[in-house]
Amino acid sequence: MDGYLTLREATEQFGLKDASGLRHAVRRGALRTERVGHMHVTRQEWLDAYAAHARAYRARRDALPASPEESDPPRAADE
Repeated sequence: MDGYLTLREATEQFGLKDASGLRHAVRRGALRTERVGHMHVTRQEWLDAYAAHARAYRARRDALPASPEESDPPRAADE
C-alpha cells in the first residue's frame, strides 16, 4: 500500500521489540491509523507527529522532580 506503513513496519522504524506499545497508542488515540481489512496502517507524517508528541511528553516528565522532597522548600530545623 503506497504511502502507508503497517504497525509492524512502524515498530521496526522505531527500533521497538514488538508493536504492543504502538497498538496501545492507537487505542489511546495518540497514534492516528486507518483500518485496512484487519490491519491498522499509519502514514509517515502521523508516525512523525506521534514521535514528536512522545518526545515532548518524556521531556516534560523528565523535568519533574524525582521525589516530593525535591519540590518542597527547605524547612527550618525548629518547625
